[in-house]
Amino acid sequence: MAVIPIGIDCGVAETLNKYNFRNSALPFDWAVTYKGVHHIIKNDFIDFIPTKNIYEYNGEYITYNKYNVKFVHDKFNDDDILKYNRRILRFNQLLSCNNNQPVFFIKKGHSYHHHGEYDFIDDILDVSLLNDVLISKYPSLNFKIIVSLLCKFCYQNKTFDNIHPNIIIINKPILDIRDDLLHNKIISGQHFDQVFYKYIIPIITPISSS
Repeated sequence: MAVIPIGIDCGVAETLNKYNFRNSALPFDWAVTYKGVHHIIKNDFIDFIPTKNIYEYNGEYITYNKYNVKFVHDKFNDDDILKYNRRILRFNQLLSCNNNQPVFFIKKGHSYHHHGEYDFIDDILDVSLLNDVLISKYPSLNFKIIVSLLCKFCYQNKTFDNIHPNIIIINKPILDIRDDLLHNKIISGQHFDQVFYKYIIPIITPISSS
């Protein structure tokens, strides 16, 4: 079994670490992927690694690539570039040579505070486009995409039926919202951790132990 984080931010990789489901380092672990994952995979990660568009903001290095993926943990020096090339190779190997082992793509949906950042794609549309690309590029891949919807303003009281058998939607929006940006980020991270523990682990664990 492989569990692959696909955003929206590094909270997925952090949660996988916490519950011992992160077995390897992969390209989207520590990135903010508002949109672009399906384009990146379709294009075989061409132009995924940024080159010159690095700038500093409040003491942090922030980098955007061609697909508007944001990196805040890397300066993309020679070591970082080699590191990401290894992660891309590992990612492609997981999808191309998985021998029918299940692959779970985990997406943490956007939260309230993301509305104040920059343009992102609707979470349901995002995973639907990714599903189409994966079916086209890897027709024998045994995979599921699990998306945890968190934004109460977009998804509260909504149901989603028959999107696609490969897509599992967990709609547990955050109900306690404050305007403070940092507080909201902390709440969204804690909430996703709870959703992962309660709803996602039971989905991926039985298959991993069979």
